[in-house]
Amino acid sequence: MKDTIVLYPSSGKGHLSPMVELTNLILRRHAHSFSLTVVVSILPNDPDSIVPYISSVSASAPSISFLHLPCTSLPRPASSSHVDLGLLYYELTCLNNPSLRELLLSLPGVKAVVLDFFCSAASEISTAIGIPTYYFLTAGTYCLVSFLSTPTLNEKYPDFKDMDAGEVVEIPGYPPLSPQDMPLVVSDKSHGIYSFFLNTANDMSKSAGIILNTFEKLEPGALEVVREGLCVPGGRNLPMYCIGPVVVAGDGDGARHKCLTWLDHQPIRSVLFLSFGSMGILSGKQLKEIAVGLEKSGLRFLWVARIPRPDDETRQADGGGKWD
Repeated sequence: MKDTIVLYPSSGKGHLSPMVELTNLILRRHAHSFSLTVVVSILPNDPDSIVPYISSVSASAPSISFLHLPCTSLPRPASSSHVDLGLLYYELTCLNNPSLRELLLSLPGVKAVVLDFFCSAASEISTAIGIPTYYFLTAGTYCLVSFLSTPTLNEKYPDFKDMDAGEVVEIPGYPPLSPQDMPLVVSDKSHGIYSFFLNTANDMSKSAGIILNTFEKLEPGALEVVREGLCVPGGRNLPMYCIGPVVVAGDGDGARHKCLTWLDHQPIRSVLFLSFGSMGILSGKQLKEIAVGLEKSGLRFLWVARIPRPDDETRQADGGGKWD
C-alpha cells in the first residue's frame, strides 16, 4: 500500500488550482510511491465553477482523491474588505479542525501534510498527530521574508497605522519602508487578522519546510535572507524547496500568446508586470487611476486587467451567498 500525502488548500479556486498543479507535479515524479489526497472545504460565497473544476480534474487525473470536509456554518464577515474576508478563511480552518483530525486518522500511512497559507490553523492537528507539516506558498519569496518577519516586527514596532510617515520600518532584504507602505492586514494589532498573521508566521517558522513556486535565479537575495535565518525567529535555517514555475498546463495547441511574442522583443528587465489575482477585481475608477499612473511612469508594462463589476463594487466577495 502506498504512503499518503495530504494537501489542504484554502477555500476558493485561486487557492485550489495551484495546489492541484503541485499535486500533478508530485504525481509525475513519485506516482509509484505516494497516493495524493486533496482536502476541500467550500465557503457559501465560492463560485459555482469549483465543483465542475474538481470533476474535471478527477476525470483527467483519477489518481488524485478529493475529500470534502463537512459544510460549516460561518458568521457573515464584518465587511467585504479583503482584511475581514481573509479572517473568515482562517476561521473556517479552525472550525474544520475536528473533521480534519478524523480524516487524517482514517487515511493509511500519511507521511506529510501540505498546507495553504490560510490553512495554518490545521498545523495544530497535524503536529499533534506527529505528521510532518509543510506549507505551499505561491506568492513571491520577498513576500515570505516580510511575512516571517512579523513576530520580530511585532516586538519592535507599535501599530503601523499609529506611526508617523517619516519613521522607518526595517525588514531584512528590503530597503527602508514607510509605515504607510505596510499592508493593512498587519497595520492594526487589535484586528483578528493580525493575530492570524502572527500565529501563522510562528507556525511556518517551525514547520518541516516551505514549498515555493519560484526558482533559485529568480529571487536569490530573498532566498538567502530566509536560509540565513535573518527573518526567522531564533535564526532557524528554515528548509525551502523551490519547485517553480508551477503553472496550469495549456490546452496543448502549441500557439503562443501574442503577449509572449511582444515580450521577446523588449529589452531585458524593462517590463513591469501587474496582476492582482483572481479576487483583484477593481472598480472602474481604480482601473483608470492605475492606467494613468502606468502611462505617466513611461515604463513598458504587461497588465492582467479584469473587467470591473457591473455595479462597480470592489472586493464584494459574498456574491449573494448565504451566511449563517
